[in-house]
Amino acid sequence: MNVNLEGFGQQEKEGLFSLTKDMLASWLSKPAEQTTGEWLVDNIGEFVETGASEIANSIMSDITSFNDNLRQIDEVCAAGRSKEEWLKTRLNEVTVEGEQARGVYLSAVNEALAMGNASVHQGLHSETGTISIQETQGRVEGKKVDWNKFALKELMNKLVEQVVLAGLGGGAVSSTIERVKNDGKSLAEHINIFEEATGSEIDIGLKAVAAAALKGACNKGWIPFLTKKTPLCVINTIACWGMESVRTAGWVYTGKMNVAQAVERMGRVSSVAIGDLCVNGVASKFLMAIPVIGPVVGVAVSESITQSANQKVSQMIHEGFKKIQPRVTEFAESAYNAAGKIMERAKEALRQMKEALAI
Repeated sequence: MNVNLEGFGQQEKEGLFSLTKDMLASWLSKPAEQTTGEWLVDNIGEFVETGASEIANSIMSDITSFNDNLRQIDEVCAAGRSKEEWLKTRLNEVTVEGEQARGVYLSAVNEALAMGNASVHQGLHSETGTISIQETQGRVEGKKVDWNKFALKELMNKLVEQVVLAGLGGGAVSSTIERVKNDGKSLAEHINIFEEATGSEIDIGLKAVAAAALKGACNKGWIPFLTKKTPLCVINTIACWGMESVRTAGWVYTGKMNVAQAVERMGRVSSVAIGDLCVNGVASKFLMAIPVIGPVVGVAVSESITQSANQKVSQMIHEGFKKIQPRVTEFAESAYNAAGKIMERAKEALRQMKEALAI
């Protein structure tokens, strides 16, 4: 059974595919002396009335930050530490005044991610395979309690669980989403994202193409929950998450990485993505949508790029996700059950929210 995101049907997928293909064709044909950042300024103006230069700078900055943090988390793990330790250190960089403010913000993020993860879990186990998420009116409220160092430590452990679960749930969803078939010719058969290191010129360029296409799709109203008002860092992070997801699937198919390593990497990617958004102080209501929308849309736009560039690579990604699917679903289910009572509270909050919005 294919799993689909409510409001992101075949028409929206085809529109995103077409837009992404046009963006890729433009980037591939840019003059050699023109940087990707300069190319963005020229092309992002199609979707915004003003501020193209600022948007382009933000996209390039967020891609650099994402890549740097992914490299750092890999180095930390190679040295014998864990992604969970890295993420806790990263979350300590959240810019708030004092432990109380940090606790309120991070507890809101924790609840929001739990609600998003609950939506994914319900969709994966529903008869229709449809995942839905409703926009909240404002932020998910954080708890105003005595956030001493012991309470913050316990909160951080729960939050890290939700972040990793978002990566695992995203992997389970990404492996089952329906693909858009490309009947046209590939644009650049020489591009193979599996052979490109994170941070290479081509990697950065493809992530910029993904971010620009996703920004355009949001402005056109094709993506549920994401609008013109969505913080750009959210869009950029989703684009990067998607590119790394398809790269991971490709590595599994080519034998560079086994399934267990792929499951671990999905947790690292979600740690980097959500860690970056928290450090940017993104409102909790957007964090609620990340476990649902991030992987689905990110993979859709990223596979649009690889499919346009190289049909063989796209098929390898698809087969790689099929190999990952059983194990990542098993891990996600285990992690979901381990999360315990907070997931039950999240499901109840989702139910109440949907009932309120239906009135």
